[in-house]
Amino acid sequence: MDGKTRKGYCNYMGNFQIIKHTWSKATLAGALLSVLISSCDGPGGGPNEVNFDQEAMLSHVGQNIILPAYQTFSSDVSALAASLQAFETEPSQANLEAMQSAHLLAWESYQAVSPFNFGPADANGLSNYNIYPTDVQQIESNIGATSYDLNTAENIDAQGFPAIDYLLHSEDTQEATLQALSNEARLGYLKDVVAALNLATSATAEAWSATGGNYVEQFATNTGTDVGSSLGMLVNTFNQDFELLKNGQLGIPLGKRTLGEALPDRVEAYYSGISASLAQAHLEAIHELYRGIGADGTNGPSLEDYLEAINPIFDGETPLVEAIATQMQETTTALAALPDPLSETILSQPSLVEAAWDEVQAQVILFKTDMPSALGVLITYQDNDGD
Repeated sequence: MDGKTRKGYCNYMGNFQIIKHTWSKATLAGALLSVLISSCDGPGGGPNEVNFDQEAMLSHVGQNIILPAYQTFSSDVSALAASLQAFETEPSQANLEAMQSAHLLAWESYQAVSPFNFGPADANGLSNYNIYPTDVQQIESNIGATSYDLNTAENIDAQGFPAIDYLLHSEDTQEATLQALSNEARLGYLKDVVAALNLATSATAEAWSATGGNYVEQFATNTGTDVGSSLGMLVNTFNQDFELLKNGQLGIPLGKRTLGEALPDRVEAYYSGISASLAQAHLEAIHELYRGIGADGTNGPSLEDYLEAINPIFDGETPLVEAIATQMQETTTALAALPDPLSETILSQPSLVEAAWDEVQAQVILFKTDMPSALGVLITYQDNDGD
């Protein structure tokens, strides 16, 4: 990511749109001043004044969190592609159900790589494969056309996981889904969408591996706190992704951008009804990244450890790491209380979703304002929601 443009960020202005976030000189100057002032607060020193091995942290995050997450995700998307091939060979209900399950598993795996939209993921446009709500009209237009190009801007929200969700889960019955997919053009479109996703996923995973581009080594050695450093990219995409949880997965469907008017069909997985589960998996992945918990469950050097070494103080008396830990627990509890389908919960139990959004919002402030200031990292994107 170049620090000015965030591909694939969803917002609602009549429909989700891709937004380009660009800093003005005044905004940049204010942010710099904020970092300089807040980094002087509390008994701890700045990030350059503490005994902390940043390269060891980046190496652990790259080797034990990011790389395994991409490998799992790539494997799950490959399994989806294989299940589609099996269904094409024998379009039975059993093979349909296997394909539907493979889709949902791969979508859940995506939540674990969503915070890493820099480097190979940005180069391969990986976040473009989870733009929601999907454009049903464009999908149907493509199916009915003699040709289409999934790489054009008009098709950015007519592919990826949400489009597959529509194609596999929008019918009332399995029999109706089987009948719909018996249409050669419809099945062909599904194949093209899955193939594009598989290509981008495998290319990103390969670039991180030692046999591919070995980006994991570049990531570990690119130390510092400037915008182009690994820490700078990680903290920015970490926060931008967390705000996608706040806004895309919860806030917009709840009506936070539409004066309280709920938009339940704007949830992430409207047709399959697993939106709350995806949000919970997303939150868990973000928390484990912050705490440095690897794919095998081991705990290594982390952003949490870095903050602990700096020891910034929140609200004049509480160590920031303690404030974050407390809020993380509150946020986890609130999201765990949301039942699926989330689209129905928004209408039947809006207070539950509102409570979850409130807790995520409280955590955004700690992650986006206090943590970057303590680490000396400048937030280089703008979300326009006022936090």
